[in-house]
Amino acid sequence: MVQSVNTAAIRLVATRVLAQPRLALPASVAPTLAEVDWAALRAGGTRGERGVRFVVLDKDNTLTAPYVDALHPRVAPAVARCLAEFGRDRVAILSNSAGTRDDPGHAAARAVEAATGLPVVLHDDKKPLG
Repeated sequence: MVQSVNTAAIRLVATRVLAQPRLALPASVAPTLAEVDWAALRAGGTRGERGVRFVVLDKDNTLTAPYVDALHPRVAPAVARCLAEFGRDRVAILSNSAGTRDDPGHAAARAVEAATGLPVVLHDDKKPLG
């Protein structure tokens, strides 16, 4: 599998941000996954927003190196803290490679699940449509 430009994502983001520019402003920022305050996200952040109930994480370049199934050692502690805060049934991986129709028989999704211990969301379209 090769990584490619996701034109559907570019179009969707461009039209949404043009219609609602505030969507381009982050409610919370962390330099790395290791610095995400999972408890604050679950509670509603610092501005009184509604709390996050589920966490969906990207695979390549977020949890793993590209084309690698196992968690990168630097993010493993952050994922453990996320799981402790949200529970295993509320954390999943969404990937543009594993779990898509480009993944015959979802073999890559099963390999990622085995290597990470996290479920992979199966979907037909690439993010953000999938």
